[in-house]
Amino acid sequence: MSGSHRSHRAMPARRKKTSGGPAVLVGVSLAVVAVTGAAFLLLRPDGSAAEGGPGSTGNAAVTGLPTVPKPKTGTPLNVTNSEDVAYSLAAAEAGIDDEGHAYIDYVITNKSEETAPYEAPAQLFLPEGDAGTDRCADQEGTDPGLCSPPTTNVITGLLDPAKPPTTEAGDTYMPPGAAFLVRTTTKEPVAETASPEDLRLYIWNVRFIPSRIAREIPLP
Repeated sequence: MSGSHRSHRAMPARRKKTSGGPAVLVGVSLAVVAVTGAAFLLLRPDGSAAEGGPGSTGNAAVTGLPTVPKPKTGTPLNVTNSEDVAYSLAAAEAGIDDEGHAYIDYVITNKSEETAPYEAPAQLFLPEGDAGTDRCADQEGTDPGLCSPPTTNVITGLLDPAKPPTTEAGDTYMPPGAAFLVRTTTKEPVAETASPEDLRLYIWNVRFIPSRIAREIPLP
């Protein structure tokens, strides 16, 4: 993908800024995921590997994830992956954490009546001048001047009715009807000029959007 990029020096710490509703991040067991197809790391609160994580050949529930209140979200976006599995994505909150990383919380729901792969296809975009890194890619379909820096995705909670993910042979799955709260966070601190009001969430992954023309998942 093309586009000019600029880098900025970011301060190591700052006051937390948010937009779009109350923060719901809970410091307990986390399922850390990268893009579709990457490995999953499942952790207990003490940092040790959870049973049923990468390398497991059985099917085990991921325990320790909290049940969280349903957050206020923007209008959900319904998508279907290349295996005809239906999901719903709804953006909840955008903010800048104390270390200067930009984040967006969103809800992913398995809309099918069967167990489905857990995927984290939503990507955070922000103004190119606020990225804090030159590793920031633009994408057709997004607002002009926006780009997506490298990010991490973490499951932070389960929505009622609480249905935890399961793992099998290193892959993570969502029970039918399960809804997870996920936080996507920039790997590098963003520029001091970055504002939560300028953060956007899009999906363009080819497994969901064959044209790769990005579709916005609107914040509330």
